[in-house]
Amino acid sequence: MARRILITGATGLVGGHLGAQLIKERNELFFLARDSSSESAKERIQKNLKLVNPLTSPSNYSVIKGNITEKNCGVSIGELERFGIKKIIHAAASVNFDDKNAAMTWETNLLGTKNILSLTQEIGAKLYYISTVYAETERNAYEVSKLAAEKAVQKSELPWCIIRLPIIVGDSQDGDLRHHQYNGFYRIGKLFHRLAQRIRRKRGYSGIVSIPVCVGCGDSTLNLCPIDWVIKMIVGLIGAAESVGKVMSIAHPSPPRVKNVMQAGLAALQVEGVQYWDSKLGPHTLDKNANLQKVINREMKRYSPYITNEEPFGSSVFAEETRRVLGESYKNPINITPTFIRQLLQVAVKKNFGD
Repeated sequence: MARRILITGATGLVGGHLGAQLIKERNELFFLARDSSSESAKERIQKNLKLVNPLTSPSNYSVIKGNITEKNCGVSIGELERFGIKKIIHAAASVNFDDKNAAMTWETNLLGTKNILSLTQEIGAKLYYISTVYAETERNAYEVSKLAAEKAVQKSELPWCIIRLPIIVGDSQDGDLRHHQYNGFYRIGKLFHRLAQRIRRKRGYSGIVSIPVCVGCGDSTLNLCPIDWVIKMIVGLIGAAESVGKVMSIAHPSPPRVKNVMQAGLAALQVEGVQYWDSKLGPHTLDKNANLQKVINREMKRYSPYITNEEPFGSSVFAEETRRVLGESYKNPINITPTFIRQLLQVAVKKNFGD
């Protein structure tokens, strides 16, 4: 029997992939989205879904124009009640780490969630809140606001489930992210690719480029998971009655070492000369090409916590609970090998990192 589900954030990576998969499974989907300056809500949803699955037809879903930062999310409660929506998946979020954008991040992530809670209460649905496994580390406005939103969900009287997600990368089969924005894991690769391309243009040649800089990564791991596997886990948790009232983490049980990821990624980008040091031991001493190092340090600052000191999420109590709830339907993701990392970056380069 088809489930009637409303999804927020379907113009984003997770919401778009999740929506396409639920449509494929013949659920009745409703997408809450706002107009942009150049496209209508319907156009934005359609474009994103077709990136995931070109065969997705607008006749298979409905788009409701709204905005999660407005009262009742800018929609008619009566209209939603007529649709008979039973589940709401709240995936809309601001994934912004910069302090200068903290106010916007808080408005989207906390106020937006409170408005969704009110909306869910009005129509008598279950709420599935998409969060991050990094919520409790509270190192930037994004993480702190997501944890605050989690607490708001838990304090509500609704039937709820919080699903914490890892760092998401491309498909486990072909490495393709199938999205117009390459953020998170890809931002560091994009930085080195742009620097390498600039050097190649300046020197008038192609091929391997030396960028003699230091990157701090220590002996930490990186919780990377393929998008297709993450979506399967989310779909499973949405369908599991036992997930209600629980915080569930989706994490790789055997995440790769950051240094191995960096080395494989830079090899794919034809970049050499990068050195690695354990930032816990103090600042690096390499001052060669100091100006270039300053560029790297400035851009890497926001991501430094993720590549120097990651928690073992795959062995956490929340991840264990996820495996228990999903039971026999749970399957481990593929190993994040150097070959797969190279594939991810090669695909990203072909797509020009979404630019």
